[in-house]
Amino acid sequence: MHRRRALFVLLALAALAAEPAPAPDAKPRELPADLPAVELPRPEPARDSFVQTIRWQPVSPLVKRPVPESSAGRILQAGGVAPPDEQPLVELPPGQLLNYAIDDSTIIQLDGVVRGYYRNDQRIEWTGLEDTFGAEAILRPALQVTEGPWTISAEAEFFINQPYGSSILSDPIRDLYKANFNYPVFQIFQLYAQVQRGDSTLRIGRSRTPFGSYDAPMFSNGLFDAPFLRTEAVGFAETGIFYHWQPGRWSFDLAMVNGEIELDTNSSKAVIARIGRERDAWRYGISAKFHDGISSEQQKRYNNHVGFDAAWQRGPWTVYGEALLDAYGFYRDFNNQGNPMGLGNRSLYGRDFYRGVRAPIYGVGWHAGVVRRGERLLLDLNFGSYYPEPLGVPFHDEPIHRGLIKAAYTVSRNLQYFTVAIVENQRTQEQAAFRNPKPFAIITGFQLVY
Repeated sequence: MHRRRALFVLLALAALAAEPAPAPDAKPRELPADLPAVELPRPEPARDSFVQTIRWQPVSPLVKRPVPESSAGRILQAGGVAPPDEQPLVELPPGQLLNYAIDDSTIIQLDGVVRGYYRNDQRIEWTGLEDTFGAEAILRPALQVTEGPWTISAEAEFFINQPYGSSILSDPIRDLYKANFNYPVFQIFQLYAQVQRGDSTLRIGRSRTPFGSYDAPMFSNGLFDAPFLRTEAVGFAETGIFYHWQPGRWSFDLAMVNGEIELDTNSSKAVIARIGRERDAWRYGISAKFHDGISSEQQKRYNNHVGFDAAWQRGPWTVYGEALLDAYGFYRDFNNQGNPMGLGNRSLYGRDFYRGVRAPIYGVGWHAGVVRRGERLLLDLNFGSYYPEPLGVPFHDEPIHRGLIKAAYTVSRNLQYFTVAIVENQRTQEQAAFRNPKPFAIITGFQLVY
């Protein structure tokens, strides 16, 4: 019952400031010919669309606005903002073929990436899938309409993946982990409808998670080139309803979600909350996720976190980090009660462990990194550690240390060469069949960004 009340509160918040939208003009304004133009930059660089942190700003492609010889034109030339009824029609610069301002209130946009790569991941050498060439792409369509004080948008982020072949090495042990390497050809990473008015935004669908903040770029649709906290605990996306309120420097997020990235496999819902603050160079926040577990019955696993995130930015430099207290593990003895083939993705770090009936396992972790975004070279260095609660089981108890090095060089306006290196500590493996894998991975290739 309390979750239903929370859902009603979310829906009510979006309507608190509602007022009738003004009627659209009967006919579009005509623009004078041969007018000078002022170039207005996007509120965030295109490269930041690859950062796995939730974005609340409206779609705003690079535009040029014709400036008439009027009071509005003088204001724009001086760097100010003209009154809404005096702002001239938006025109897009040459070369922005996939970004269109249909009229002065409607924007349609498509950006993304096409990526070809070579990947060698010795951490999964036991699968026979560790060494491969591949290709993948990302499509990000968006439609935004402004009606008076309301901004209504629909955005998506689609992954196009090349799957593995059908002759994957198979035996009773390896088959338990086969779902970990099942990459669908078409994958919905984000897909949501959003309504924004003033400081408030309401979003429903599948979105990047509002929990924490990870300020580094990603170069894999598999999303494995990230700190341990992100790949194994927090994740990257949630499906549900999200409310964001940002009055000035403070921001408040509240979400009711499935608790897992896809449609729910459990009737209960998770709640995510974050309180953040932004200053001139700093931003930081506290996040929490409360959930009675993923899946149902004997397959149910704990999925609760409390975390802190912070970032500092100056010029081309960004220093960022997160810390987390995590609760995980099975509610019940899954291996003795259920079908071990029905779990889906399984942890390669001993997190699918049973401690006792309704007894969660706790762990703490952190990661910190620095990014430098130059005109041509992007460099990201990150290191983090995770410390599970000791249970007397070596493959579970040993801490995990992971270092990341990412570099991207801009060859031309749209072409980048990138390389990612991942190094971990040597750890005891759960299965004897995993042998003694080398704890490193590398991915390198070219990507065309548009």
